[in-house]
This record gives sequence, structure tokens and C-alpha cells, in this order.
Amino acid sequence: MGLAERDPSLLRSLELAAAAGDTDEARLFARFKKALTDATRTRGYVEYREAHGWAREIEGILDRIESLVHRGHAALVLQLLDHFFARMDEALGNIDDSDGFAGDSVAKACDIHLKACRAAKSDPVALARDLFTRETTSEWGFFDRASDGSL
Repeated sequence: MGLAERDPSLLRSLELAAAAGDTDEARLFARFKKALTDATRTRGYVEYREAHGWAREIEGILDRIESLVHRGHAALVLQLLDHFFARMDEALGNIDDSDGFAGDSVAKACDIHLKACRAAKSDPVALARDLFTRETTSEWGFFDRASDGSL
């Protein structure tokens, strides 16, 4: 706990790990949505030197979200990732992502999305529509080439 008191990132990670055991999906959604919102907030331009730390924070949250798939909350994970992709669509314009750290976070979220779709047994037609919309409307190429089955 002493380390967590001195390291806000560690404290958030521990809080999310504890929250992941909650069975109330409304509370889970609210807590993880807030964590994603806070982590993807840019507060101005994220410089090159800060981009790795910014993305690392997000990846820690994505790790916790991925664990929810294995706990039977795949549909909830898909809702959280909808929020994540919307936030990243806004945030990426305010980041110097020359080394691709933020892009790696998006790729990780896409992998989690696939796992959650499989676990939730998503309707294939609705999923295809959703992926096509994401592919054609995201300025940043989220789910690029999803429509040709190459994901």
C-alpha cells in the first residue's frame, strides 16, 4: 500500500483489479468507463516524451478490461471498448505518437474486441455492420481492413 500511495498509476491498477471482482455490471461499467475517460484525457498536447507513459497507463486499464472477458462480462467489455474507441478518436489528434505507443494501445483494444465478440457470441450481421462503420468512419483507421476478413 505504501508503494501505491506514492504511485497513482499503481493505485489505479490495484483499484481496478479489485473492482473486476464485482458482479454488478452497472458498477463495473461505471468504474471502468471512468478509468478509460481519465486515462485517455490529453489535457492539451501529449509531447513525444510523454506519449509512452500516457499509452502505458491505457494499456494497464485494457489489461484489466481483458480480464473481464474471462470473468463472463464479454458484452460489458464491448460497451467499454465502444467508449474507448470514441475517446481515442478524439485523443489521437493531440498526441505525438511518432513511436506508435498509442497505436499499439488501439491494436491491443482491437484484439480484446475480437476476444469479447467471440465470447459474447455476437450476431455476425450486426458485428459486420459495426466493424464496417468503424472502418469507414474512424479518422485513425480503427479496424482497417476488417471488411475483407484480414483482422
